[in-house]
Amino acid sequence: MLNKFINSLQKKLHYYFLAFSIVYGFLYMLIIPPMYHPDEIRHFQKSISKNLFVKINGDDKVEIGAIEFSKYFHYKIIGEPDISNYSFDLYSKQSEKYLFEKKSNINYENIDFWWQKNYPNINYLSSRLGIEFSRFFSDKIFYAYYFGKLFNLIFCSILIFFALKNSKQGKEILFILALMPMSLSLFASFNQDSVIIAYTIFLVFLAQNIENRSLFSKILFFFMLLLVSISKISNILFIIIFFIFLHKKNSFFKYLFLFSIIFILSCYYYKLGSVVESPKNLDYLLNNIFLLPYIVINDLVVNYWTYSVQFVGYLGWISIQVNPYIVIFFICSLFLVTILNFKYSIKNMLILFFILLSVMLAQTVVWIFFSPRDEMFVDSLQGRYFIPLVALIGLTTSKILKNVDYKKYIYLILFLIPHFNLFVINRLILKFYN
Repeated sequence: MLNKFINSLQKKLHYYFLAFSIVYGFLYMLIIPPMYHPDEIRHFQKSISKNLFVKINGDDKVEIGAIEFSKYFHYKIIGEPDISNYSFDLYSKQSEKYLFEKKSNINYENIDFWWQKNYPNINYLSSRLGIEFSRFFSDKIFYAYYFGKLFNLIFCSILIFFALKNSKQGKEILFILALMPMSLSLFASFNQDSVIIAYTIFLVFLAQNIENRSLFSKILFFFMLLLVSISKISNILFIIIFFIFLHKKNSFFKYLFLFSIIFILSCYYYKLGSVVESPKNLDYLLNNIFLLPYIVINDLVVNYWTYSVQFVGYLGWISIQVNPYIVIFFICSLFLVTILNFKYSIKNMLILFFILLSVMLAQTVVWIFFSPRDEMFVDSLQGRYFIPLVALIGLTTSKILKNVDYKKYIYLILFLIPHFNLFVINRLILKFYN
């Protein structure tokens, strides 16, 4: 009976994911207050901006109603004097005014999107479609906001569903990553990280057996790889990782990867020149280059638990952390599945090496641009940035679990994985609506 259940779950794992990603993601969408996620105010304003698909990058005009809506909830959340006792009153007169009365209008105001100004605009396509859909039956910002989040959740879930359905390797790792509280809450919000996670999981699927795929699939692969790589500086090594994975598949890819590297470097030169005028620690780093390994290693040693919590479920401005046992369960599950499914080879060891380099690159970039000047620690780095990097470990796994004896235990764990979100959802309800 148990073996029959395990075999059924293995064959229908993608349906199991889709069902509970939509269910729990929808609950996150409804329960988490507007503008609660980090930087959601800028992502929402960019999604609803006037010239989103006209301008390549830069600042833009945003409806005044949307600005007032987003600023009210943003500053209400992060501006509370006693953050530990914060309670979100959805039905207060002030909240009702901003939720249900603010309307779209033709009056606009220029908004500085800061770093978000140079994120690829197409990454906001799903949320923008939700916003435009809402305008068929209402001009209120409330509907635009929630339909934008709903469409983003559906888009990410469907993309990962097809990846899990057709993947021949790594699907257990991808399944766990996609159903972590951090991932699901991001899917159900205005946040570019959600799309990067979904794209990366889909890239892991496309890379498998790509030499036999259609021309459309190959073009889609490179297009999504470019989007992911130019979205964050630390993702530029994705090009190298997929090159290692594919280098024997088809010589055609060698030339495309070379072109991709040149293109991405050009994009970063343009992006950094238009966004950042003076990196805080760049001159210090150039004069003390040998301190970099110490800074990176010290950061991992000191903040390994913080990054673990942020990776699994460190939710929003108020920093609601999931139960430590849930964090340990998810981390141990990922480690166990990776160990049991890892396929040892020089190629896979190189992939792991460049994944580690990407982690170090993320630390270095954040330290250069955001950490206090001349300090020996990394400030503002978030554990959620590592989710796409861990997804790439799926490239190093066998097509089937090597140890059949452990298969049933692994799939029992996978069966439980989605439902740990119930504990997180319950904690959010008690926090915001008690």
